[in-house]
Amino acid sequence: MAGLLHSKQAAPGMGIAGGWPSHQSLTSSIPMNKPLSLALVAIGVVLLILGASASDSLSSEVSEFFSGSPTDKAIWLLIGGLAALIIGGVGFLRGSRA
Repeated sequence: MAGLLHSKQAAPGMGIAGGWPSHQSLTSSIPMNKPLSLALVAIGVVLLILGASASDSLSSEVSEFFSGSPTDKAIWLLIGGLAALIIGGVGFLRGSRA
């Protein structure tokens, strides 16, 4: 039985006995870190602009008058924009490890 496990030779970049590709071969063959990070930064900026615009809208001002806080939509746009901006910025600054 032990001979069967060792009889298959794994191809370079392949996992155990030629099965799924190993983590190293997947990450080294996909150089998408910088474009993806830049896209996240751009999306974050757009969401922040939309969130700021939504917080200055009439409905948000009415909501803020009665509840003391802007609308949920404005808050979620700002939170999502900030998160995308931070994640994209960190990803861009770290760079690829290839």
